[in-house]
Amino acid sequence: NIRKYFREWDMEGSLGFKRMNVMSPFFPLRNRISDFSGTFNNNEINLNGLVIDSGHSNLRMTGTLTGLRMVILRTGFLKLDADVRSDSLDLNQLLAAYSAGQSFTAADFAGKDMTAMEDEEFEEMIMADSTETEADSDVLLVIPANIAAEIKLDARNVRYSKLEMNRMTADLVVKERCVQFTNTSATTNMGDLFFEGFYATQTKKDLKTGFNLNFSKITAEKVIERLPAIDTVMPLLKSFKGELNLEMAATADIDTTMSILTPTINGVMRIGGSHLQLHNDESIRKIAKILKFRDRENTYIDQMSVEGLISDSRLEIFPFILDIDRYVLAMSGIQNLDSSFKYHVSVIESPLPFRVGIDLWGDFEDMKFKIGKAKYKNANIPVFTAAVDEVKLNLAESIRNIFRKGVDKAVSENRRQQEINDYKKSIDYVQAVDEQIDTLSAEEQKSLDME
Repeated sequence: NIRKYFREWDMEGSLGFKRMNVMSPFFPLRNRISDFSGTFNNNEINLNGLVIDSGHSNLRMTGTLTGLRMVILRTGFLKLDADVRSDSLDLNQLLAAYSAGQSFTAADFAGKDMTAMEDEEFEEMIMADSTETEADSDVLLVIPANIAAEIKLDARNVRYSKLEMNRMTADLVVKERCVQFTNTSATTNMGDLFFEGFYATQTKKDLKTGFNLNFSKITAEKVIERLPAIDTVMPLLKSFKGELNLEMAATADIDTTMSILTPTINGVMRIGGSHLQLHNDESIRKIAKILKFRDRENTYIDQMSVEGLISDSRLEIFPFILDIDRYVLAMSGIQNLDSSFKYHVSVIESPLPFRVGIDLWGDFEDMKFKIGKAKYKNANIPVFTAAVDEVKLNLAESIRNIFRKGVDKAVSENRRQQEINDYKKSIDYVQAVDEQIDTLSAEEQKSLDME
C-alpha cells in the first residue's frame, strides 16, 4: 500500500533523536542508536550523524542513501555512500549475531506474549543462547542484488577470527552481489597487513574470492596459530623460525561456511626474510651431520626469498638460493597441500671437493632423503621473480577493475597463470624433482663417507 504514496506524494523533512534501543531476534545483540541527525525526501536519506553501539562494537556514520523510491516500487537499487569510523569492531560477534538471526523462526517464540513484555525482558529473551559466547565466523554472507554501496572505513581495535588489528582502514564497494576491498591496511598482532580483494556471491553454488595479501614482519608461529588456513596452503612456513615477509595473490572458490576450497586455489606466493633459523628436526640434523655443518643444532639462514605457484592442490617451489653454515644451496620442489613434498637440494659451494645433491621426500613427520649428484651446478638458477610479480600485478589490476572486467573473467585469467607458463616454455624449464637423481661415483661416495 505504501507504493501508492510514493507514486502520488512528495515528502521531505528532517529527523533527529538522542537515543533509541533496537531489539530483534534477527540480530540478537544489545543495539543502541544515538545522536541521529538527518534529512529525507521521497528518494533520499542524508545522514548528518549516527552512532551505533552493537554488542562490543561501535560505529559512527555519515552518508547518503538514495534510490528509496525506485526500490519501494520494486525496481532499481539502493545506493549508499558512507564514511564509517569505529573505536571497537568485533567482527566475530557481529557475524555470530547475523548467523543466529539467520536461523530464527517465529516458532521459537510460540506461546509467548511479546506485546506484554517489558523491554528488558524481551531483550534478555532474544539474547539467550546467542552471541555472548563468540561463535565461529563461518556463516555465509549473501550480498543483496539491489544494493550498491561505497564505504570508507577507519576502525580501531578490530577482531576477526584470531586476528587482532590496532587500526584498519579500507575502501569498500558493494554491487552486483560482490564486495570489493581496496587500499586495506592494518597493524595487527601478527604484523603489518596490506590487502585487496573481492568476495562474490552470484548464487549459493557460485561463491568466489580473489585477494592480494601482503604481511610484513610476521613469524611462522603466529601465522599457524592465528591463520591456520594459510598453514594449509603454505606448510613450508613450519620450516622457518624468525621474522618473515609473506605475499600471496590467488583466486579460489568458497563453500557455504565461507571456507576456501583448497583444491580450487590458483595463485602465487613469496616468503622472504633475513636472520632466520631452519626448524631442526631429526632429518635436518642427519643431513647437517653428513655435510659436516659447524653448528648442527642451530641452522641459520642469513637471507631467503622463496617463490612458488599454487595450482592443482600443490605449491610448486621455484629454484632459490640459501646460505647456510659454510654452504650455498640451490633448492626447488613440490609441496602438496596434504603436507607431503618432494624437494631437491644442490650443494653448489661447500668445503667438499665435489658438488652434492640431495632429494628429500615424504612429510614433516617422516622425511626421507637420498644423496647423489647436484642437479644445479652453480648459483645461476632460473629466476621467476619477474613472472611472479606479473601474475600479482595482473590479479591486483583485476581486483581493482572487478566490476568492469567481471568476476568470472578475472578468475579464469588468473587460473591460466599465463606469464609463468610462457616463461617456463621460453627457458625449457623442468622441475628438478621430476628428474631422477644421479648416483655418486664410488670415489665420491667414499670421500663423502670420510668427510
